[in-house]
Formats: sequence, C-alpha cells, structure tokens
Amino acid sequence: MSHAARVAKHRNKLMGEWAAAALRLSGSKARGYVDSLLTPGDGSPEDLPLLGKLDSDFAAAGIPDFREIVRFKMRSLFEAAQYQLVRDGRSARC
Repeated sequence: MSHAARVAKHRNKLMGEWAAAALRLSGSKARGYVDSLLTPGDGSPEDLPLLGKLDSDFAAAGIPDFREIVRFKMRSLFEAAQYQLVRDGRSARC
C-alpha cells in the first residue's frame, strides 16, 4: 500500500471516529460505521466519495449544511494522519 493510501485510510479512521461521535453513534454501531469508512480512497486530503457519504449520513441524521465543517475536518485529519504515521514509524512500510 502506498504512503498516500495509508494516510488516507488512517484519515478515514479518524474521520469515522469523529463522525460517529457527531452522529451520536456508540458501541458496535460506532465501530461498524468507522469500519465502513476504512477504504483508502484516492489519497487526497479531500476524498470526494467519502465527503459525499458523510454529507448523506449527516443529512439523513437531520444535520443539514454540515459539508463545510466536514471538509475542514477531513483536511485537518489528513494532516494529523500524516503526522501520526510518520511519528509512529509507519510511513516507510508498504
């Protein structure tokens, strides 16, 4: 797996944890939600399919106009994921 794909997958995990809390999911529902987002995506800070899924999930939960907050969170968590992988020495592994 490429470095970009690892970063995106880790970002998706962090994003899933954040979104699960925002959607008030807990326990096995939260874990299942996070697991559903663990596809690596395209390796970009703004993964459009993931953004679309999150947008739909927030709208279905009755939380409208959350897209800009989700986009900001995705970008910041992409940077956090990069840092965490380098810090933990996982950036060089394929």
